[in-house]
Amino acid sequence: MPLNPRTGLSVEPLAISEAAQRIQRTPRTVHNYIKRGLLTKYRLGGRVYVDRNEVDTLLTAVTPDTGDAA
Repeated sequence: MPLNPRTGLSVEPLAISEAAQRIQRTPRTVHNYIKRGLLTKYRLGGRVYVDRNEVDTLLTAVTPDTGDAA
């Protein structure tokens, strides 16, 4: 498993759709977070994943009233 360059920990892969469900947003929003640099994308076997730990961190940073990441 690759290491997350932000945390130095092993990446726990989470599919985009799973990440979207976890933060109660759409997959498009997860892709936007990747483009904005809020999440790091990883390609494994031709599929795109994000790190579960980053999603959990983002989840605590999302403002409940707007859904925007801080």
